Amino acid sequence: MVRRLLFLVVSLYLVDLIVTNCPPEDDLRPFCMCNYQGFLCIQSGDETDPWDIKDYFERLSPLIAEDTVFPQLKLRNTELKEIPAGTFQNFKFRNISILFNKYLDFIHPDAFGATHETTTELILSSNPRLTNDGSGHNEHDVFDVVNKFKRLQNLYLFDDSIASFPDEAFGKHPELEDLILSYDDESPANLRSIGKRVFSGLPKLVDLRLAYANISPEIIHDKAFDGIGGNVEINLKGNPISRLPKKKFKTLLDNARKVFVGGPQATMECDEESAWICKDVPKYKEVLEGFRCRYDSEFEDIFEYCEKRGKK
Repeated sequence: MVRRLLFLVVSLYLVDLIVTNCPPEDDLRPFCMCNYQGFLCIQSGDETDPWDIKDYFERLSPLIAEDTVFPQLKLRNTELKEIPAGTFQNFKFRNISILFNKYLDFIHPDAFGATHETTTELILSSNPRLTNDGSGHNEHDVFDVVNKFKRLQNLYLFDDSIASFPDEAFGKHPELEDLILSYDDESPANLRSIGKRVFSGLPKLVDLRLAYANISPEIIHDKAFDGIGGNVEINLKGNPISRLPKKKFKTLLDNARKVFVGGPQATMECDEESAWICKDVPKYKEVLEGFRCRYDSEFEDIFEYCEKRGKK
């Protein structure tokens, strides 16, 4: 009881501290509000002038206590086309969400400044022009932004226009646990290539979701999963993957804790191209889930295929 009461007192103190450190409402208008949850910025469309976001936060900067770390920055439904270098130089946030910005096609990797050292969660979602290919700013891309944040624990990239994962795309994130690039069957991604060692610098990664990302074996580099951490669960459901070619997937199945494939229908081909799995059924049975054979197959799943193949 005493511990719970102490936690409540400390929480209320921190909430009061953050709210106290918010700039006055008149200085925040018309684009943002600030409270115990942090900054929420929405461009309603009623404003007559374009939002110069860099000038706006430069003007607010002297009004913020130096050591303030806000719980979040939520930047959503704006008409911004870019977030330039130096925009948030002195601001610090735990979580950053950039959502539903239909014109945003460029974030400069030096836009965030001091918060690179405090941000543990980054969400880039439903920004249809935000990409790493053909954005018009080819000197920088989305991954240059992401890889500036070295203390990330959670990274979510939903429904943006990321076209590929280049070699070592996610760099080194020693604290990253969740990497979610998941879509759905109504708005799948359109990935065109996955390069070498894409997930190799993520030793603490436990949850990697690549569902409905239009991933086929043809776009995956043979060394795409080299260096992936041994505690990861990877979700590949809903992708056009009908086979698991050894040169593409053996490294993944040898190292991951769980690999989910398939989808709502059984469309996997149980044939010689995946027969390498049969050489260590006990091991792969612990790792691989969802490899159900086609409905017109004589086998239920890859492991029944292995069993019956071995008896022939």
